This record gives sequence, structure tokens and C-alpha cells, in this order.
Amino acid sequence: MPILSTVEEVDAWLAEAGWYPGRDAGREAAQAVAIVADRYRASPRCFPVAAKRLRLQR
Repeated sequence: MPILSTVEEVDAWLAEAGWYPGRDAGREAAQAVAIVADRYRASPRCFPVAAKRLRLQR
């Protein structure tokens, strides 16, 4: 990876990875976790002990 020496170079590198000004990665991550948790909460394959450990129980 080259050394990035300007703000513009850093912004371009981050943009290639999906970053943009104002992006709220925490909100995006919380939404993704909620979707996966809901998907597996109803799954009969989900072990009760694992669900309890992951706090997926309602």
C-alpha cells in the first residue's frame, strides 16, 4: 500500500472501501446484527444455550 500524504488521497482510499462523509457505521452494524439475530431467533437449529449466551431470547 502506498503512503497516503494528502487529505484527498486518504479520502479517495477510504471511498474505495465504502466510506463517505456522514456514514454511520454503528447504525449500519446495529441494523445488520438485528437482521441476523431475527433470522436465527426463529431457527429451530439455534441451540437454546447459544441463544441465551448471545442474548437473542425475547
